[in-house]
Amino acid sequence: MYSYGLQKILTDHEPYHHNYAQMLSALSTCLLFMSGFYQGWDDPYVPRTHEGLLKWKYPEMNSVDFHFEVGADGRPLLFLFERGKKKLMEGNTVIFKDSEDISSYSGRIIECYWDAAEHHWVCMRIRADKATPNEINTYRKVMRSIKDNITEEVVLKEINEIIRLPLYADRIQRDIKAHQHMVSSRRK
Repeated sequence: MYSYGLQKILTDHEPYHHNYAQMLSALSTCLLFMSGFYQGWDDPYVPRTHEGLLKWKYPEMNSVDFHFEVGADGRPLLFLFERGKKKLMEGNTVIFKDSEDISSYSGRIIECYWDAAEHHWVCMRIRADKATPNEINTYRKVMRSIKDNITEEVVLKEINEIIRLPLYADRIQRDIKAHQHMVSSRRK
């Protein structure tokens, strides 16, 4: 039941992959489902990266927030933070699909995804809500995630194995009973 629900969420929203605004809605649904599934609603919040929690995104949603500048020679420059200081990411290039005037992005934080076929970053949007780029360690984790290339099929296979574990099977049964009780009490 849970695995089918996740598969339905993933496949029903697949057409929205490349439309960021629509995809956010789909992703939030997926993340809520997954966090409720992998981290119970009654589990305590764990700050920072929780190694016991599965987090998965479509490859083009693995993003990094860079500080973007146009160099004196007109060359696009991408920066991250390393120990609180700006670090130029030599060899990293970015393209802007919706703009010919990249100078309007200069001095801004931009969210980019990696285009593996073309070997460059693609600007998704300006992050007006952020004043600083990601730390270099975030960049490394995102690049490792991209390199690992865990597909939707692998995620679904893992979920099918995980939900058979007694810890999750028992929790799923409790959740189903609680949901059925809630639905039946609403009907009264």
